[in-house]
Amino acid sequence: MNEKKPLYYVEQIEKIEIELTKLNASRSMVPVERQFEVLQIGDSILLRDQTDPASIYYNRIKGFGPQDLSNLDNLLSYYNNSSPCFDMTPNHMTEDVTRALSEKGFIPRRATCFYVYRSNE
Repeated sequence: MNEKKPLYYVEQIEKIEIELTKLNASRSMVPVERQFEVLQIGDSILLRDQTDPASIYYNRIKGFGPQDLSNLDNLLSYYNNSSPCFDMTPNHMTEDVTRALSEKGFIPRRATCFYVYRSNE
């Protein structure tokens, strides 16, 4: 049996969530057209909306982890005068990542936990 690991499901949820964010941006009822874009730098996915730079929903970095630590300043530069939210999965939360984000002024605010079904078959 080819059992998928829980991290596989977390990665799939992240992909779906990015698509949902794009859909929500396209059907948003703001009086101006959203300037929403999705960029990939290294393993990090940058969600950015220049029409609402204060939104932590539309201005997020997903997939950031130890592999992109050297890109942190570059990633943050894409957000001009605003600060994105780092939307992170537990597998990316290392001591080095936590320290680097803390040194830039980021603090943990909320935690989301995904539970996936793992059959015993």
